[in-house]
Amino acid sequence: MNILYIGDVMGQPGRKALAKVLPGLRISREIDVVIAQAENVSHGKGMSLKHYRELEESGVDGFSGGNHSFERPDTVKLVQDTNSTVVAPANVKGPLENNYKIIKNGVKKVAIVSLLGYTFPRGYNEDTINPLMCIDALLLKIQKNMPDAIIVNIHSDLSSEKVMMGHYLDGKVTATVGDHWHIPTADTRLLPKHTAHVTDVGMCGVLNSSLGVDVDVALRRWKGEQVKNVMAKEKELQFNAVLIGTAPGSLMADSIERIQYYL
Repeated sequence: MNILYIGDVMGQPGRKALAKVLPGLRISREIDVVIAQAENVSHGKGMSLKHYRELEESGVDGFSGGNHSFERPDTVKLVQDTNSTVVAPANVKGPLENNYKIIKNGVKKVAIVSLLGYTFPRGYNEDTINPLMCIDALLLKIQKNMPDAIIVNIHSDLSSEKVMMGHYLDGKVTATVGDHWHIPTADTRLLPKHTAHVTDVGMCGVLNSSLGVDVDVALRRWKGEQVKNVMAKEKELQFNAVLIGTAPGSLMADSIERIQYYL
């Protein structure tokens, strides 16, 4: 089975990059299931129902989440909808705690769960549960569905957290995929027990930007000016993802490959 995980889709430019690349890529690489990080889909803050439908039409089957998932009511409703394939971080106390989804493609089932980083959880210090303290119990629930693959997304500020989660889950899940910083890392590999891992997938959005934000605005903020973040104007775009392969009858990965396009 071939599973594509797409990095943070950053606003309208990210959606455009995805729509340009995904339909053809899905056919040429015989991709069975597509998952995209959705926390930045709508103007950088969560995902609206309109944009959820737009990305589904582009070929996305499931959606991971991050800290911004909690900031848009549409996103919360989608996570709570048992018929949708949208998740938010499962280690935040509240109504979305311990959420996960099963994506079905014919007889194949892929489980997706997102976890928020613990050291710097971006405004959820009191509500964030250490992911190491909850992931094992959550995996037991997921395994009752007998999925063919389990994808664990770690949305964290720290590369060390994402790397350690990979090692902790090696041999237990199909893949551990990190995101949040929008910059692709060069450590795409199979871990010793055949869990596929990448510390950061990267993003879909404007290439010449500061993580999708206008460079001049980012520089002004760095200098201490109190200005709002502004999405970068669309020129060159980038598309970043990883393609994970599994052998028939096995939960574990047998390949992981970086997919990158400049448009």
